Amino acid sequence: MVRAIILSFFLASSFYASELLEVSADKIYANQEKGYTQISGNVVILKGSDVLRASEVIIKTDKNRKPTFYDAKGNVTFKITLEDKRIMRGKAQNITYDTIKSEYRLKGKAFVQEEGKANALKGEEIVLNTKSGYASIVGNKSKNGEKKPAKITFSIDDIKKESKKK
Repeated sequence: MVRAIILSFFLASSFYASELLEVSADKIYANQEKGYTQISGNVVILKGSDVLRASEVIIKTDKNRKPTFYDAKGNVTFKITLEDKRIMRGKAQNITYDTIKSEYRLKGKAFVQEEGKANALKGEEIVLNTKSGYASIVGNKSKNGEKKPAKITFSIDDIKKESKKK
């Protein structure tokens, strides 16, 4: 299950790859010299059927204008369709993607779920590294200070089906 989620995020990185992106927002500021783009206010980024929504997105690029870091803030939500046609939805207060490390960090009520299935990750922070396969989920505290555990939910039937394929 965790590998499936990690694969999902790896494929999500193609969200920012070479296909046509449609970006809409209240304000877009770009400084090519500094390698910095700030997109703010009702941000919606579309690529095919994939969608990212946030209050603000900052994109940092290298000298060749290749993106190196993405930082989406403020009630971030996303929907991506994987190559195998599964749909993943998620949300967090902040999502970053470091293209050099191939690492995603979802912070603040982080949640990722496969549409139509129980498969999900939930915690205060989710870290997924698509190169190493590393995954970490940290629980959070409730309003009264009690600790809430990190959670992974998955379908045993899906695991059995995957085992039979191999």
